[in-house]
Amino acid sequence: MKKYIPLIIIEGATVMAVELCGAKLMAPIYGGSLFVWAGILAITLAALAFGYFYGGILSSKEKPVIKLYYVVSVSAVFIALMPFIAQFVLPLLSYLNFNIAVIFSAVVLIFSPIFLLGCTSPLFIRLNAATLDTVGLISGKVYAISTFGGIVSTFLCGFFLIPELGLKNTLLIFSILLFVSGFVTLKTIKPVASVLFIAALFVSFKSINETKKHLFNAYGVLGEITVSEFERDGKKIRSLQVNKIIQTEMDMASNNSNLPYISIIDSLVEVKKEKAEALVLGLGGGMVANLLCNKNYRVDGVEFDARIIEAAKKYFGLNSKVNAINDDARRYINQCKKKYELIIFDLFKAEEQPAHIITSESLKSIKLMLSPNALVIINWHGYQTLPLGKGTEILLHTLRASGFDLEIIPTGQLEDYRNLLIVAHPLNTVASSSLSEINTDDCPRLESANAKANIAWRKNYLKYYQSINQ
Repeated sequence: MKKYIPLIIIEGATVMAVELCGAKLMAPIYGGSLFVWAGILAITLAALAFGYFYGGILSSKEKPVIKLYYVVSVSAVFIALMPFIAQFVLPLLSYLNFNIAVIFSAVVLIFSPIFLLGCTSPLFIRLNAATLDTVGLISGKVYAISTFGGIVSTFLCGFFLIPELGLKNTLLIFSILLFVSGFVTLKTIKPVASVLFIAALFVSFKSINETKKHLFNAYGVLGEITVSEFERDGKKIRSLQVNKIIQTEMDMASNNSNLPYISIIDSLVEVKKEKAEALVLGLGGGMVANLLCNKNYRVDGVEFDARIIEAAKKYFGLNSKVNAINDDARRYINQCKKKYELIIFDLFKAEEQPAHIITSESLKSIKLMLSPNALVIINWHGYQTLPLGKGTEILLHTLRASGFDLEIIPTGQLEDYRNLLIVAHPLNTVASSSLSEINTDDCPRLESANAKANIAWRKNYLKYYQSINQ
């Protein structure tokens, strides 16, 4: 049993690496919504189930060591090919109906490697169970060791490998580690498997080197972050994107944002004669923070992803006076003791709005942070008409129930292509509202209520993404 432990650990670790990286590889095309994660988790479980079943069949055959070697090696081949599949195959599948495309993409991307990794557990048990009396004990040990590897891999990928090395390099590391450990542990090498693996590495490295050049490209906790430049109507534009959805645009000639919602914020916020405190939740490229600095505000900007702060400073001229804070917005709200005259929520993560930030409980804390005559501005998606506007309806109910008077300012007429700015003035009274109509910590309804709106926004991106890549 001892000689197989490293390979069992690596197998369990690789399963989780494939699952996490698979979801992140799909995010630039399909986003990181509940629908995408549901598809990834369902396909992962289906692949493991079929793998366990087929592995049981293989374990009853002759030469289990050779079969285990082929299973591990071919799985490493599929893992090495995942960056190539994500870059060249998934965009073709995105033409399908959104939900079908998500499921098919998950199948194409992760089913084969996880199916093969699932086959390994019954084979490990067969190789280590000397008698029927030891089968139960060996089975428990195999699954426990494999799960331990998965736990270590989850932390390692989430906190170090993916943020520091990127998805593609992380997958290559696990692919090479799996292939080499199979060879070393099983003391077996087959020319066909070796040739396939080397070919897969070559294809994967080639796809990495041929990716579109950006000024900045990294994978952080929010997904793929890119800074790129392009021309529009004769103007040079620099953009910050999260999972291919624009978060910030800057006109390179003026160094100002050309997004309509920022122009509206500019018209709403007066220049202060004396320094005033402002809080921006969701720093992005820093265009809003810079605007407020120019209006004589002392600005705290909270951003969950440190990579975005890095990009804002290097590529968008984030004012050095802005106090950039790498933290979760809700955590900052819960712990904040300062008073602000202006708080701006600009919390888009690609097409999504974090549901845990704006709840009736968090708004109570927000009100305690507001100085007299303070203002709260929330940047929101453009949907008001049901059913896509259900999330907007719940947001407005939540704000009113928490004691805010509201003004809604759209940036345009077409809901698919606009934002809503919700201007909230705190009141001394609190309105009553049914709990079923508001977003609370106990019942966070915004995520599900916004799901259709988020899909609609992502579909609009897909239309644009496909048109510029034809």
